[in-house]
Amino acid sequence: MSAAHAPAAAHVAAAPKTDKTLKADLVRLAKAAGGSGGFTVIDDRTGRTVAASDPDTSRPLGSTAKLLTTGLAAATFTPPTNYLNTSVETSTPVGVDGTLDGDLFLVGVGDPLMGEAQLQTLADGVQRAGIRTISGSIVGDGSRFDDWVGGPSTHGAFDLNMNGSIGALTYARGREAPDGPLQPDPARAAAFRFDDVLEARGVVIRGTPRQGIRDGSRPFAFSQTPVSAVIEDINKRSDDFAAEMLAKIAAYKVDGTQATTARAATDIAAYARTLHTRFRVVGGSGVDRRTSGAPRQLARYVRAIRRTAVVARSLPIAGVDGTLVNRMMSAPARGNCHAKTGSLPQSRDSALAGWCRVHGRTLVFAIQRTRVTSQPAAKDAEDTMVERIAASRPR
Repeated sequence: MSAAHAPAAAHVAAAPKTDKTLKADLVRLAKAAGGSGGFTVIDDRTGRTVAASDPDTSRPLGSTAKLLTTGLAAATFTPPTNYLNTSVETSTPVGVDGTLDGDLFLVGVGDPLMGEAQLQTLADGVQRAGIRTISGSIVGDGSRFDDWVGGPSTHGAFDLNMNGSIGALTYARGREAPDGPLQPDPARAAAFRFDDVLEARGVVIRGTPRQGIRDGSRPFAFSQTPVSAVIEDINKRSDDFAAEMLAKIAAYKVDGTQATTARAATDIAAYARTLHTRFRVVGGSGVDRRTSGAPRQLARYVRAIRRTAVVARSLPIAGVDGTLVNRMMSAPARGNCHAKTGSLPQSRDSALAGWCRVHGRTLVFAIQRTRVTSQPAAKDAEDTMVERIAASRPR
C-alpha cells in the first residue's frame, strides 16, 4: 500500500490568524441543529486552525467515514492495478466441437457495480473462446471475502439498510435477476444469472448453477471496473453497500488473504494513522455509530486526502450534484464547496466534512453534531455554517 503524502507546508511570511468572528458565528449557527457538537476549520495552505469549537471530542462519523474507506482505496489501487477484474475461468481445455468438459467459474473480486453490462462482457468472452456446450455448471466463486452479507451493525447478517447482499461476487447488489429480490447467497445468485445470460445466447449448460471455489482454473475473460468509478459512486451517492464492499476489496489488496470486515476496519484505521490522524473504525460505511472520531482529526484527514485527484473529484459539490445537489444552492457556497455528508437518523447524529475555495484560498472543515433535533434541522444548520465559511475573507 502506498500512503498518500500529507500536504507540505507552504513557505509563507506569516501564519493566518484565528478568526474569532468566524468561530462565534459558527457556534451560533450550529445551535439551530439542537444537541451538541463541534467543528474545526483549517487553512489548507498552512494547516493552521482558523476556527474551532470542541474539536477534540470523538463523535460518530456517519457517512463521512466513507472518506476513510475511499482514501485507503485510492492509495492502495494505483495504476496500472486500479481496476476490479471479475473473471471467467476454466480448468479444462475447450474441445474442437466447442464443448467444455467441466465447470465454468465466475470469479468475483468484490465489484459492487457489477450488473448486466459486466455479465454481457464476460459472455462475449465465453463465445470468443468458442464455448458452445458446458458439461458441468456455472460456479460462482465469492471466496475472496468472508461469509458476511451485512455489516458490523448486524454482525454480518443481512442488513436491509445496505440495500444489497455483500459478497466478493454479486450481480445487481446480490440479485439473481434484474430487479429481483436480494438473495442470501450472492455468489450463487450471480451464477444463476450468468447461466441465464449464456443460455440466452444459445450456450447449452448441463449442470445446475451453484456456489463454489475454483479448482486451479485459469482466467480467459475479464470485466473491468475502474476503482475510481466505485469511489465516485460511494461518495457522490453515499452508497453504504459499495463502501462496505470497497473496504473489503482494499483489505484483500493490502493483506492478500480472505477479507473480513474486522480486518478491513483495521486497515482503514492504520492508513489514517499514516496521515497522522486517528479514528475508531468498525466498518467501511459509517452506518455503525461506533465508527467515530473528532472534528480536528477529520478535518486534518480531509486536508491530507484532498490532493488525491480521484477522491477530490468524488465529493459532492454544493448545489450541483450528489447528496448536495439540493443543498447550498446559492453563492458563495454553490459550486465552490465540496463535502461528504453524514447522517445517522436513528441515533440523531449528523456530520459534514469537506472544503471551500474562499477568495483565493481553501478552507477545510469538519462539522459533527449529536442528539440533533432532526436531520432537516441539522442539515440546515450545516448549510448555513458552510455558507458562512465560504463567505469568510482572509485576515
